[in-house]
Amino acid sequence: MSEQNAAYVIEEPVSSTVNEPYLNEDNIIPQTEAERLLQLQKQRVNDDQNTYPDAGNFLEVPLTSLDEKEQFKLTIQPGKFNFYKTSDQLREKTTNIILARLDLGNVVHRNPDDELIIGPHIHIYKEGYADKFAKPIDPDIFTDPTNPWTTLQEFMTFCNIIKKPIIVRGADQW
Repeated sequence: MSEQNAAYVIEEPVSSTVNEPYLNEDNIIPQTEAERLLQLQKQRVNDDQNTYPDAGNFLEVPLTSLDEKEQFKLTIQPGKFNFYKTSDQLREKTTNIILARLDLGNVVHRNPDDELIIGPHIHIYKEGYADKFAKPIDPDIFTDPTNPWTTLQEFMTFCNIIKKPIIVRGADQW
């Protein structure tokens, strides 16, 4: 496969878009724990109204498990120059570990094993690699990757957020 085509330019792998933690003993969790955290039902912690961020900005919304024993952060970050190049993330709050990250737009990702993923993709925590591995999105789960709003709703469902944060669209979006 060519390293470049008309729609995509391959860049060096870029780590997470919002303050990725440095991997060390304190913030690596076993795979089974990451899977448990991702599968836990989650809810918003308040009824605050949040506005979907404009290009180049981000929104971070606190979440909790239903029993309130586990804390999470949902981060939404449209691209700086391309609003539709968006990254949505679910993080465990204490360690800041990314459990799931969805990257939309004309994006290309190279996995640590050199597999190239072209187009919208999802990163799921993998022990020893954090969020470095990605796979193409499942079109049955993410039905319209060209629409950041719809995809955010689907990402929250994928992350098992059953009482979703209140997020409204900005005036000039879509």
